[in-house]
Amino acid sequence: LLDSAHSQNSSVEKVIEYNKKVKLLYTEGKHQEAFELAKETLKFVEKTFGPNHPYIFIPCNALGTFYKNLGDYAASEYYFERALNIYDKHFGPQAIETEPILSEMGDLYRLQKKYKKSLTFLNRSVEIIETNKGPESERMIAPLNNLAILFRDMKEYSLEKKVYARLIPLIEKHEKMDVSYAVVLHNYSDLCFAEKEYAKAEIILLNALSILYKLGLKNHPESAVVKTKLARSAEQRGEYSLAEKYYVESFIFHASFYGYKHFKTRMDYDNLLTFYQGLGR
Repeated sequence: LLDSAHSQNSSVEKVIEYNKKVKLLYTEGKHQEAFELAKETLKFVEKTFGPNHPYIFIPCNALGTFYKNLGDYAASEYYFERALNIYDKHFGPQAIETEPILSEMGDLYRLQKKYKKSLTFLNRSVEIIETNKGPESERMIAPLNNLAILFRDMKEYSLEKKVYARLIPLIEKHEKMDVSYAVVLHNYSDLCFAEKEYAKAEIILLNALSILYKLGLKNHPESAVVKTKLARSAEQRGEYSLAEKYYVESFIFHASFYGYKHFKTRMDYDNLLTFYQGLGR
């Protein structure tokens, strides 16, 4: 019995360590390593604890996020739904533990243009946080950010502006100088561009890039996104050498990170091709 208890404790410690490492690798932008470790963790948990144990949540969430970024939405939805069903069963549908997956699924449905479904999941995420942690909780940042992007895609700009009016002060209050803040900033710049506030948008983007660089994330997917937006801004101003620099850096990163066939790499290639054609090159 003692040997059995010791073995069980060792397995629990191993899962906890694996899950911490998956989160850390993903935060550091080492997505491929996080992906491989998440797959290994999932297999270990299934074998050791069974297919419906709560420990499955983190590797399933990580795999869902990875497949979402790859554009494989069917695989992403499978892992997200599996994680959500397990947590709903163990903690209840209104428990704070279920909230992060709701925000992720809301964003997944937005990418598939299933806007009504996306809004349902994001509103549920916000409601759970408000009930369990209060309206000023730091955890409100992620679902509000996804909600702002959803309203932008729906062309509901007045609603998007209302979300940012709540979101930006919330970030400043919690001093969130991390990747999530940079993401919010570069998403907010899209609204500024839409309202022709070009100077404001560029300041916001440079701030986002500065944060990512300070975090040591120069070669990170979010840095590439910011550079593409800065390239477009520079191109509009006629600063073509600067625009080319940002376009090329984004393309090189996506090609090395995802490969040449990935949709993000192809988008960068199309941006460069259009840019050079516009210059007659």
